[in-house]
Amino acid sequence: MRSPVARPLALGALLLAMALARPVAAQVPPPPPVAPAPPVESAPPGLRLVPRDTMVLTPPPKPDFEAIIAASIDRFQEAYTRKSSPKIAVYWNRQLSDRINEWRRQERIALTSASDRREAVKVEDERRQANKSDLSIEKHTAANDPQRQGPDELWMGEFQSGVLDPLLQAGAQVVDRATIIRLMAATNPAAAGSAGMLSEQHVEMKALQGFAQLVIEILATPSRQASAGYELTAVVKDVNSGVILANVNSRNMKRELLPATKEYVATPRGFELRETPPRLFDVARNLTINVMDAMTSYWSR
Repeated sequence: MRSPVARPLALGALLLAMALARPVAAQVPPPPPVAPAPPVESAPPGLRLVPRDTMVLTPPPKPDFEAIIAASIDRFQEAYTRKSSPKIAVYWNRQLSDRINEWRRQERIALTSASDRREAVKVEDERRQANKSDLSIEKHTAANDPQRQGPDELWMGEFQSGVLDPLLQAGAQVVDRATIIRLMAATNPAAAGSAGMLSEQHVEMKALQGFAQLVIEILATPSRQASAGYELTAVVKDVNSGVILANVNSRNMKRELLPATKEYVATPRGFELRETPPRLFDVARNLTINVMDAMTSYWSR
């Protein structure tokens, strides 16, 4: 019979033998640390990182059109003030004509004393003068400028609002063509032509010289390719000298400050994300900003 002291010793020896019999787990070294990808600003010279290198794909920042427009307005305002804030007349879809004669002669009736007869002479293509005539009566018709095919009233209202908005924000003095012509005709007796008929061209030019220093001619030509349905042209002229300060066309604008908008449109293939045309107000404002930039550049020479 074993003693009480031998039992714990035997149990300890058994536990020690069992521990030694277990296989030793292999020691696996930890993985080496992965170096982070270098940021864009720390890339080596001449090395262009691509999204798979940086693991981050960020969209380009959207341009702040309102901030760009505000900066253009501030620059124009400063240059405009240096030029003593000239008054500006705006011609909507019309331009100053180079036609001098306001009347077109169609025919002349000559009365001769020798035979007491009347001779009707057409003078549309040639000039003829009846011999031995004591009295001649000439028939004239007004030689009006051809009317441009213009947009409807609603289109023109939104367009004018967009054109005038940057100018008024810059503090420009914009005068209305119809108003200054009426004022000149009412206050200038020399505006009357022959036989008491008003000379429209005389009144118009006197009104511009008296109430404006600059004139902006804005022309709209129908076009299916244009976003607003019309190709736009704006020409700025000095009233007293005829000098052209700016000439901007919707096809040669230096800046396109038109916010792109997208919306889902129902199509036979389901809803598709498509770009929508810009608002007419934004198109008109973009035209004026380009005109103001051109004027600022001209005045800064």
